[in-house]
Amino acid sequence: MSRRIGLILILLFILAVGIVGSMATYFAWFDIEDESNAIHVGLVLPGGENGPYTETVRQGAQLFLDEVNNDKFFKSRRAKLLIADSDSASVAQLLQQPELLAILGHRATEDVNGVADRYREESLAVISPFALSHDLLQQHDWLYSTAINPLQQVGFLANYTRNVLGHKVVTTILPDTAIGRELAARFEAIYNRFGTKIHYQFSYAADGGSEGRQAALDQLIADIKDKRDLGMIFLATPVADAAYFTVRARDAGIKNLLVGTDMLASSRFTRRIHEVANTRHIERYTNGIFMTTPMLFDTSDALAQQFKNRYQDSYGTEPDWLAFSGYLAIRYIASAVDRTAVDAMAPVNEIRSHLAATLRSMRLDDSSGTGTPYFSAMGETLNPIQIGLFDGNTIIAAPTQLQPIKRDSEVNYFEELKQGKMLYVNDRFMYKTNVIYSGIELDTLLSLDKANQSTELEFSIWFRYRGNFDPANIEFLNAVEPIELGQAVEEITNKDITFKRYRVKAKFFNNFLKTKLKYGSNLLGLSFRHRDLDRNNVIYVVDTLGLGFLKGTNLRTQLLSSQAISPAYDLRLERAWISQSIYQSPSFGSPTYVGYGTRDPEFSRIDFAMVVKPDKFDARDLFTAQLMIYIGIFGLVGSLVAWQIDHLLKGPFWLASSWFIRLIFWPLFIVSAGNSAIYVAIDYDLPTRYIDLIAQLYAASWWLLYAVLINIAMERFVWLPLEGKSGRKIPNVVRLFSKGLVLIFATLGMVAFVFNQPLTSLLATGGVFAMIIGLALQGNLANIFSGLVLNLERPFSIGDFIKLDEIDAVEVIDMTWRSIRLKNPANNIISVPNGKVADATIVNYSADFTRVELWVHVSPKYSPELIIRLLKEAMEQIEGIHDVKPTHQTFRGIKPVFDKWVAEYAAFFFIPDYGNQLGFKIKVWNAIWRHLYASGVTFDPTDDSHGGRLLEPEFDPSVYDPTEGKTMTGDFSEE
Repeated sequence: MSRRIGLILILLFILAVGIVGSMATYFAWFDIEDESNAIHVGLVLPGGENGPYTETVRQGAQLFLDEVNNDKFFKSRRAKLLIADSDSASVAQLLQQPELLAILGHRATEDVNGVADRYREESLAVISPFALSHDLLQQHDWLYSTAINPLQQVGFLANYTRNVLGHKVVTTILPDTAIGRELAARFEAIYNRFGTKIHYQFSYAADGGSEGRQAALDQLIADIKDKRDLGMIFLATPVADAAYFTVRARDAGIKNLLVGTDMLASSRFTRRIHEVANTRHIERYTNGIFMTTPMLFDTSDALAQQFKNRYQDSYGTEPDWLAFSGYLAIRYIASAVDRTAVDAMAPVNEIRSHLAATLRSMRLDDSSGTGTPYFSAMGETLNPIQIGLFDGNTIIAAPTQLQPIKRDSEVNYFEELKQGKMLYVNDRFMYKTNVIYSGIELDTLLSLDKANQSTELEFSIWFRYRGNFDPANIEFLNAVEPIELGQAVEEITNKDITFKRYRVKAKFFNNFLKTKLKYGSNLLGLSFRHRDLDRNNVIYVVDTLGLGFLKGTNLRTQLLSSQAISPAYDLRLERAWISQSIYQSPSFGSPTYVGYGTRDPEFSRIDFAMVVKPDKFDARDLFTAQLMIYIGIFGLVGSLVAWQIDHLLKGPFWLASSWFIRLIFWPLFIVSAGNSAIYVAIDYDLPTRYIDLIAQLYAASWWLLYAVLINIAMERFVWLPLEGKSGRKIPNVVRLFSKGLVLIFATLGMVAFVFNQPLTSLLATGGVFAMIIGLALQGNLANIFSGLVLNLERPFSIGDFIKLDEIDAVEVIDMTWRSIRLKNPANNIISVPNGKVADATIVNYSADFTRVELWVHVSPKYSPELIIRLLKEAMEQIEGIHDVKPTHQTFRGIKPVFDKWVAEYAAFFFIPDYGNQLGFKIKVWNAIWRHLYASGVTFDPTDDSHGGRLLEPEFDPSVYDPTEGKTMTGDFSEE
């Protein structure tokens, strides 16, 4: 099996083991899809799946169920909604479902009474998002309501219309039913208390189904349309009848003010108006209608605003108070379960046995978007009633609200009532509170100071109000320095409504709200309240109309479209909201707020908040905590396999393969381990400084990871191949130096980019230290690096004969990282530092075959052909000098030697080893001497045949080769 196939099999093994490990982890810890293990919450409403309110309540409840499941609130169990009709048979079938934790729903008294015994037997808590009667809630201790009792709403509305709006002429429209007559009687009783009678009261037949009721309403409208003294019209009708009456009355020319209870604030009311009027534009029908409501989004806090934004993003439409009630009901159930001592994995029967009692005991600390969402002893919500007003087709807060006075507060009731600041409503004293519509439009984010955790903002702020009010007398709660609004840049007065707009440029501290943020996110924005007037006098509400929040839009979409946060800051806007909340102010010893029975100083405030985080890659944005664990499993398996490869398989291929496996799987393990640690720290609500420390260690681990990978790569791809090529071990000092250099750079990176510390002083100190060390070790460092260069370039090797500047014919016997050692022909050892060797001119005699030249001088009397033949015959007898190239002999001419004329011949031969040339020279000389001597050739240049005279050559022998018999023009010595 080839190594490549083996590597592929190893990678497949890692993949297989990783998948098996991930699946085992999933089924052991994360399998929450098992229906047999799921926790169910029943949603019981009239009509079941197709009921008129089912979709709205279901969507609101599902949003919180999604949060519960995403946060693994019930550990490995998923919470799900089961929808059923409110009739007894459907409820009985629902109760047969396993793991049923609680019931959300029920609207009618008769539906509750029909199944009350079964709920009691099953110890089931039932939370209704609708308004239930006081008697019904008092009768059943397992029943709760997040809405407000209908009779309380009517009493509140009667007080408001009589004493705030000042309407003394009233007409009541009611169906001929018990509940209709009860509501009308309650409204009339309140008016009678103030000496005012109901002018008209018209009832219509409620039998005959929807068509019969519509016909009765048509007849009623025909009977009253010509009356000019109807006054204000109170609709004590079901929501469908109220919508039908509104459309037909407006079409008939009845323009009187319409008022009603919370069902007029539901989306069911506006949908029904669309259907009856058969138009998309319903503003002319709804504008100016007043109604009671348990909550208004423009007076609610951040929880409700974030719910609204999520609802819009999820479903593409505006939520109503019913959707938020469904959301709150599931939230109450989860909070109650969290407060019980029962484990979330316990049987559901055990959990729900504690649930009802826990719900009953939940108090003020269970905050929501509507003020103080806790249940009374009878299961009623104690949220204050608010008054909404249709402005076109949008519900906003009415200009005046009634705020209940806290119990046990010492107030001069007589004086407050006398001045008209207080009313007695539903057996409680309430303040008449002015509503100030306020809005903020961010122009631009000017600067972001991360060190001081502050942001400079430029924005417009405006106020729309009635009466005598100084909007500039406000305090910005998170301003770095006190801010004075100064003169308004725009001021408009229209009848009794005043509008003022101001321009502000100032710095504000970040993270000014107690909002749970994702790690790495920051909360930017501002918060303000009135300096002197508490919420009994002034309530700020969000001016949704002035802000231009159209259907499906919110603050975040507006900020993104306007690019108020410049892309240059590299910030990602996660969410944004503008909301109203309560500010608990310190009393500072004020007599108004100090002493027994005094009121707590509470102020209405507006929060403009933007949650941003750096716009950069963050694994936590892509992978959940669950996926991080799966990634870590693959990273761990790959790392272990790489470790085993190093121990079991040898060779450069496997060294390279295990390094690349580490390069892939070590980062996966680091991503998983680091982010999982951050997830755990966040889940356990560790202080931010500890999470920051974990995040810094995680970021630092990346620098160390790549430093280690680089050092391993240096070892496997540089030092080991260099040792194999050079045949000697790389000095440890070189290895340690390279590793230290990499770690130093990694450390500098951590200091600069992880811990955000300046490198100037560190580099200066390190530079001085390095200079001292460098000067002390200058020679040694130069020799070491020169040795490294020599080993990389390899101009010679051990055993080569070289010429080093003036040192000639020496043999290289050793090479170290500081010097080389040479041996000359006299067997002397010469040690030369590598620095000098690197700067010297080197001639390597052993780089290729060696040419040996012999110069033979004989008497000129012999012909060149004879001498060359004899030389050739002599050299042919010597073994080893013909392996590289053939030998060659040539006549070099007649030259004077020691005042004697001689014939000079050159004999060339080639050998592979320079070191053997002396031995070959001796052998060749001996052979030449024997051949010349045997042939009678003498070496004595003086000969009788020449008469003792020196012969002068008559030709130029340097261009004549007698062996070739032709003229030569080349360089004979190179043949």
